Amino acid sequence: MNRHFITIMLAVTYAVSFMDRQIFTILQEQIKHEFLLSDAEVGLLQGFSFAIFYGGLAIPVAWLADRHNRINIIATSLALWSLATAACGLAANYTQLMASRIAVAVGESGSLAPAHSMISDLFPSHGRARALGIFSMGTGLGMVCGLAGGGWVGFHYGWRVAFFVFGAPGIILAIALKLTVQEPKRGTVDHGQQAERPKSLFRSIAQVLARPSTRMFILCQALLVLCGYALLSWLPSLMIRSFGVPQTSAGLAVAALALFAHMPGTFLGGHLGDRFVKRHGDLSVLAKLSAVFLALAFPFQIAALWMPSFTPMFLLVGVSMFLMQMSFGPVLSLVQCSVPPGERAITAAVMAFFGNLLGLGLAPVTVGFISDTFAPAWGADSLRVGLSVASAFLVPAALACVAAIHQARAIKTHPADAVESKSSNPALG
Repeated sequence: MNRHFITIMLAVTYAVSFMDRQIFTILQEQIKHEFLLSDAEVGLLQGFSFAIFYGGLAIPVAWLADRHNRINIIATSLALWSLATAACGLAANYTQLMASRIAVAVGESGSLAPAHSMISDLFPSHGRARALGIFSMGTGLGMVCGLAGGGWVGFHYGWRVAFFVFGAPGIILAIALKLTVQEPKRGTVDHGQQAERPKSLFRSIAQVLARPSTRMFILCQALLVLCGYALLSWLPSLMIRSFGVPQTSAGLAVAALALFAHMPGTFLGGHLGDRFVKRHGDLSVLAKLSAVFLALAFPFQIAALWMPSFTPMFLLVGVSMFLMQMSFGPVLSLVQCSVPPGERAITAAVMAFFGNLLGLGLAPVTVGFISDTFAPAWGADSLRVGLSVASAFLVPAALACVAAIHQARAIKTHPADAVESKSSNPALG
């Protein structure tokens, strides 16, 4: 089976995951008014309650994925979170909606880490940034479908119907994934690195965190996710409150950003990273590129948040989003290249735990808390203050990438990585 087909199927699965996660973003103003919630309560519902279960359960599930069939784990998880998404539409109060969101998080915890592990077993080190970048484009595709489609359905038929409609496709995809995708062999493209049987769960986590290089790369990714989630979580609300954009138009606007900035940036960053690694045989170029992209994104994002009119804000956010996403593929590749094949799923899960704890867990609720605090003086523009504080973390994210250059230089690439296999991929069994 073609490794590119597998990558695309996993990217579509990730898109469904992000669609079911992000649909809440475009519906949150309706939910807020129906249940009479504060911005901080919306942030808890949107982020922290989701992240604590998503990140925490992802680690033991990833430990199982390093031992067992990853396709079975992903397909089962996909079916579970799709059912839970539909269940959000049945919530009669805040507590029930919280419980449904937690169930979505439990399901999605079994998807990301096994997918990263599979892709890393399909592509050598000089091809992983592009492959992981293509996989990460699923976030943009999920945003397009969830925000544009969810906003339209929510506006015309109500937020409950939107959850029903967008929960259903995952069931069909779970069946297709199980029937069409083949489990790769571990470590085949790593030229002699053995996919050893993983140790106990806690020893595996300790071994991942014991590597200075892996710790540094995980820090880079966590800070990047913090900035990205803060923006994605509140951008539709900012458009609605500060610029008077209708809900459906806000959904379409953010979907357009996903289509023309988020997805191209994700792909191009991974593509450029792989080209430089193949040319120089040095993975530190991935850290250098990410540092440059993040440093450039910061001024554009701050300027965008304080624009007085919608059009310049929209264009500047597009530039900052494009630059931020260019760093994703290179950073994810560094994380996967820093560990042996038998530890890739658990490493991706540890990375996801810290990234989602900061990004999905703390960023939305912190922005919401700051917005509530400044609301008496700033009114609807209080969201600008909260988002500006979160955007400031692009600076330490860039500095973390600079600090990671030395660590990345110590990771050796195999000479054979410079040659693509022209026959069937040996990573597939």
